[in-house]
Amino acid sequence: MADSPRLRRCHRSRIVKIEFERRRRLHSRAARRARYGEIQV
Repeated sequence: MADSPRLRRCHRSRIVKIEFERRRRLHSRAARRARYGEIQV
């Protein structure tokens, strides 16, 4: 039972990390596309 909080915290941090990575990847892709669009125009 003492390990529960620790495991939960680790799991939550892992989920947050995955979400952050996914969001950053999508953002970078969108930013790159927008940048290319500006350059082309």
